[in-house]
Amino acid sequence: MFTVDDEEQGFNACRQMLSNDGAGHTAIIHTSDQRRIERFGRELRASRILVNAAGVQGTMGLGTGLQPWMTVGSGTFGRSSTTDNVTYTHLLNIKRVAFGELAAQCTYIFQSKSLQRCLRLSARAGAAVRC
Repeated sequence: MFTVDDEEQGFNACRQMLSNDGAGHTAIIHTSDQRRIERFGRELRASRILVNAAGVQGTMGLGTGLQPWMTVGSGTFGRSSTTDNVTYTHLLNIKRVAFGELAAQCTYIFQSKSLQRCLRLSARAGAAVRC
């Protein structure tokens, strides 16, 4: 934690830290001033803005409501494709088979039983199915 003399000095210190090693990651502010919180959120190039929260625990979602994570996405600020807290769900290869006419009924994760069910629904509805 850093203590600074005024708001401008604090914002400049945060900008410098993010530009040195953390663009897009997380910025943390400890204040009760709503105007300062809003400005901090607007001006800092971070994917997560924590307010009055501990860094490691807050970024992990403890007490902040953020998705628990394995690693943190930094978004385009940090040359990443996501700003999400990356979990195991981001690391799974999931193939989906979707049918246009029956999209509401037939968008399933590719599993043999689900695919067979979807094909049966398509056949009953008279939809063309290509394999």
